[in-house]
Amino acid sequence: MKAIAVAMILLAGCQLPDFDDYQNKVYNIPPIDYGTADVEHIARWVADWVQYTSDREHYGEREEWATPEQTYWARRGDCEDYALLLMYLVHRDTGIESRMIVGKAYGYGHAWVQVGADWWEATAGCRIVNRAGYKKDYSLDYADAIGIAAERRSLSNVVIDWESPRRPSPEGR
Repeated sequence: MKAIAVAMILLAGCQLPDFDDYQNKVYNIPPIDYGTADVEHIARWVADWVQYTSDREHYGEREEWATPEQTYWARRGDCEDYALLLMYLVHRDTGIESRMIVGKAYGYGHAWVQVGADWWEATAGCRIVNRAGYKKDYSLDYADAIGIAAERRSLSNVVIDWESPRRPSPEGR
């Protein structure tokens, strides 16, 4: 699962490829009338627009991070797809930066969005008030999260030796 591979890389202190070019990437998503362009209204809109569909159901056996544009037009995706679409629309329509958080929600692998100090549940379209069931493993800034989805990076070629104090290195080095 790509999310797990990314988590292992980041927890181990490895660097992701440079995805800075994605900071200002413009996707083919038309203007949207949220009523009010704030995080709360955008989050509700995303939750209403997208139908939750597991990657297994959508793509077969593999884990896949869809771009915001792919999620917008397909109108389906799983937690990280919701999160990426929410991050993109908040960035595009308010100029506010956000981060994708990957971890566990009530014991299951999950992704959600952090805007400022607030956590947002993109699949439900609401702010997370009680964080007791959520455990953050790592977070990605906007450009890295979008870049991973856009480039379909496979980050599973990093060897992690949990017994060694050394940082992991790419295979073959």
